[in-house]
Amino acid sequence: MSTFTKLGLAVLITGLGAAYYPVSETEAHEPDSANTCAISTASSAGSISLIGIAKGKPGESGQYRLAVIGGSSGGTTSTSQGGAFDISSNGEAQTGVVRLANGGIYNVRLQIEIGGETYKCSKRVGDQI
Repeated sequence: MSTFTKLGLAVLITGLGAAYYPVSETEAHEPDSANTCAISTASSAGSISLIGIAKGKPGESGQYRLAVIGGSSGGTTSTSQGGAFDISSNGEAQTGVVRLANGGIYNVRLQIEIGGETYKCSKRVGDQI
């Protein structure tokens, strides 16, 4: 294999690697931005808390919408909440909390808007079907 062929292959592989940027189910990323969102969970005394988190530069502010759809043996739920948030000095803001019964299956969606840009993330919580 010639040197030029090897160099071309190396450039192609490097270019493909730079174009691939993995995104998890629970977190949305923009390569050139510190802004993102996440959904955290915490269990306590028979309930689960679903917590929306906005990430960005300290001092930034924005709007959020947290939506939860799902249910357990105790019934179903479809709820949403929204409002304003301010990113604290640690680069995060808790945007909202929904507490529900453990043992259910819930689809959680969080959408945040910072500086005119929209970021979305989602998470499935609970037993898998």
